[in-house]
Amino acid sequence: MIQFDFNVPGAGEFTSLRRHVGWHDLPLARAEEVIAHSDFFVCARIAGVLIGTARVVSDKRLFFYIQDVVVHKDLRRKGIGRGLVERALRRIAQQACPGAFVGLFSIPEVTGFYTRLGFEIYEGPNTPMHLLTLSVHSEEAP
Repeated sequence: MIQFDFNVPGAGEFTSLRRHVGWHDLPLARAEEVIAHSDFFVCARIAGVLIGTARVVSDKRLFFYIQDVVVHKDLRRKGIGRGLVERALRRIAQQACPGAFVGLFSIPEVTGFYTRLGFEIYEGPNTPMHLLTLSVHSEEAP
């Protein structure tokens, strides 16, 4: 039976699930930092074993980003991803102020999954952008 919770996953189980689905390797120390600086997680487990996550980072009022929505390869298309995202959205709704923004990045293969959950492809006046590598020297940083 699948159980959902808002408990923070351990770094080992988080990185193991990421590796299982083919995402880039995340060293344990870095995973611990990522986990510690996240707003909250929604986890899916079977018999205590982590089989899915959705991670949220935010300012807890106006801007929320859903990250790392991942489900074990053998358990996809069983409603687990939907359960993770819906629970994340309910928790966000408890924190968000009127007019809040909830965003995520989707690979093309799963865009339909997110549009079925109410997300829209952004076609506003702004262009979504990202920085692939951050090159800041510590002596230059304020």
